[in-house]
Amino acid sequence: KKPLIISYDDINYYSKNHGKGIGDKLILDKNGDFAMLTVQSDGTDLITYDNDCIPLMEKFIEEHPDFSPFGVRGTLALTGYDGLLGYRVNRDSPNRAEEIEAVKPVIQALKDKGWNFASHSYGHIHTKSVSEGRVDEDTRHWDEEAASLLGDTIVYIYPYGEYAANDSTKFKRLYDQGFRIFCGVGMRPYVKYSEQFVFMDRQNIDGYSLRNHVDYLKPLMSAAAVFDKAGRHEK
Repeated sequence: KKPLIISYDDINYYSKNHGKGIGDKLILDKNGDFAMLTVQSDGTDLITYDNDCIPLMEKFIEEHPDFSPFGVRGTLALTGYDGLLGYRVNRDSPNRAEEIEAVKPVIQALKDKGWNFASHSYGHIHTKSVSEGRVDEDTRHWDEEAASLLGDTIVYIYPYGEYAANDSTKFKRLYDQGFRIFCGVGMRPYVKYSEQFVFMDRQNIDGYSLRNHVDYLKPLMSAAAVFDKAGRHEK
């Protein structure tokens, strides 16, 4: 077996994407399995198991249990400004108290299954270019609205891959908040260790990479076999 670290960004199911045919929120079905709920244009609820990373991963491991011999799944990198996992638990949500209670069993089920969480910042900020005060404010909101429900995490995944230099004041502020594993974005595997922290790049697997970074993805997959030109209406 080759160790593989899998992480997914923005597992928030943002309000702006509702009505576009993708999942609105992660739920537990009557059997306690993960499923996606999507509200259709006619107001009815559609429950699916094959259009989002978490149910798909669970199905794959059910069929291939040796893929995760120690029960580990992946890391979910969340923001907080529009809630968590499709639940509007952010401070300006009119149904915040109700949504908080609704998301708690989903969070616990994810932990029980072997998923863990990372901060993707609260507001999906440009960490490299915003002010130090903005980083402080963002981290405070993360603690109050996200970590209070998800639990503490030592993993910080920089939005846009825009990382703060390891000798910068911004980095120190994040470090002082308890983060110890910091992740950027890069197609070449890169890891830097120190006695205090770990910095590593993550290979982004998306439409751009499947088109333009075929060679970099070869150790993981055949991009040609994965990329669905017909589904994307491409020639």
